[in-house]
Formats: sequence, structure tokens, C-alpha cells
Amino acid sequence: MKDGLRWCYHSLTVSCTVLELVVCFFSIWSILGLSGFHTYLVASNLTTNEDIKGSWSGKRGAEDSTNPYSYNNIFTNCCAVLCGPMPPSLIDRRGFVEADGSAPLAAPEVELPPFVAKNDTNVEESCQDFALTCTA
Repeated sequence: MKDGLRWCYHSLTVSCTVLELVVCFFSIWSILGLSGFHTYLVASNLTTNEDIKGSWSGKRGAEDSTNPYSYNNIFTNCCAVLCGPMPPSLIDRRGFVEADGSAPLAAPEVELPPFVAKNDTNVEESCQDFALTCTA
């Protein structure tokens, strides 16, 4: 009886160890992959979006497209990214918002349309309305 328990405990320990090794392998693989990709981005002075879209690689058909932010040297790019000051953002989505005391703190009350249970006629009518809107 004790031999059966020892064998069961041993097989459970081995299977848990194998599972742990598999999880560690994929975790380390993904960390190393992301580290390598971000090292490449820093060395080439690109953002992820610019790399995926190929903004400066000539994939878009423009032959004279070079990265205007690159210093054309891996070490200078790394030093500029890691040790240089943060440049101001070029994206100004909302503009400058002044602090104003007259802004409402809560959202205004909005009256919602009454709830109508869906049935076959409502669905058919809304589909017809949608079709008319799309064709118009």
C-alpha cells in the first residue's frame, strides 16, 4: 500500500515539475522577446506604431522616407532615448483647458427613451428602418 502512495506522490511531483518548467519557459521566452523588440525600438529611435506601420522604412511607397528623429547611430539613439530629456508631446487633442469654477461637477440629467420589449415586429421594423437609412 505504501509503495502505491509513493508512486502516486512521485508521479504527481514529476508532472507538477514539468508543468512548472513549461510555464517558466514560455514566461522567459515572452520576456526576452519583448526586451529584444524594445531594445530594437530604442536603438532605431522608433515608436511601436511607427515600426508596425512602417512609417520610415519605405514600405508605404515613398523612397525618400528616413526617420527624422534618428541620429543615424545606435549608441547615440540609445543615449538620446535613455539619458535625454523628454520632448514635449506633439499631440494636442483637446488644447489648453483653463481651470474654471463654472464647470458643472455632475453630468446633466438625460432623459432616456422608454424601454420597449423586443419582439419580432420591433426587430423587423428596426431592420427595415436601418435598410432605408443605409440606402438613402
